[in-house]
Amino acid sequence: MITAVIEDTDDKSMVAFTDGSCRGNPGPCGSGAFVLLPYGETVELKQPVSKHSSILVGELVAIKITLVLVTEEIKKRQIQKVKILSDSQSAVGILSLGWENNSHPHLCSEIRQLWRQVEETGCKIDLQWTPGHANIHGNDKADALAKEAAKEAEDMEAEEFDQPTSQTEIRAAASLATCDKWQRRWEISESGRTLFQYQPKVNRNKVNFDGLPHQRSILALQSGYCLKDYNYKVGLTDCPYCECGSRETVEHFYCECPLYTSAREKAKKEMFLLTGIPVFSEKPFLTIDENDPYKEWRRAINNELNDFIEATKRFGTRGPRKFLA
Repeated sequence: MITAVIEDTDDKSMVAFTDGSCRGNPGPCGSGAFVLLPYGETVELKQPVSKHSSILVGELVAIKITLVLVTEEIKKRQIQKVKILSDSQSAVGILSLGWENNSHPHLCSEIRQLWRQVEETGCKIDLQWTPGHANIHGNDKADALAKEAAKEAEDMEAEEFDQPTSQTEIRAAASLATCDKWQRRWEISESGRTLFQYQPKVNRNKVNFDGLPHQRSILALQSGYCLKDYNYKVGLTDCPYCECGSRETVEHFYCECPLYTSAREKAKKEMFLLTGIPVFSEKPFLTIDENDPYKEWRRAINNELNDFIEATKRFGTRGPRKFLA
């Protein structure tokens, strides 16, 4: 099909293969285009796009730099037809089929403006999809050029780019800045230090206790607020002691209370069989860490934590009561 498209050209036609590349998505981004001019001439285009952008931006910019070249060529040649072959269905859909795109309106507007300028000269533009990585010479050349441009983008300073920043990139930067500020406040705060032991990094995503019957109890235990020691400190009860006579802290509940010895021994045995951890501690159960050393066994550990809480009968199945005397 692509061979037929190329062969169906004459001395008043241009064919361009365009591609984008990203070193990570998002990540350093580049665009490339391999253009076949009349009489066998070729032009290779490449442009570093951004230090942190998506593959779609690279694909769109590749079409943009191709149209810029077309506007220059139609001043020198009688070009009547331009065929642009992109391996991005999204780019083709957005520019030719009216697909919605709210992330890069400025970039798409620039491309459409160039498109109109070209067609106002009487030159017809035909944007089509081509399969990528299918041993099509033109597409392979565009892909190689885009990869070179992405590598150049990785090595450039941010201020060297003149490509407009997309709404997606602005939102990502704002989100990152907000999380950094949140993290600093969390680290210096005087409150929530019990929870800080188990969750030192702020996390916008939902924690991994979803679906457990005692999910609310587990989340409450991270902060300790459901236990008598905490309730005593904030004035919700006049007694900080467990029924066994010791202060009812998180560590006491998990590791020390003699009322839960049977449940604890069972959980300790299961934990050892699952992970090889010889001691029963609240740390592996409650700690939320982006570099979770027990990630492989996390689901099983969570289930064991839920079973331990169930066996203690300390809380209802729907979570801790609002007030614990």
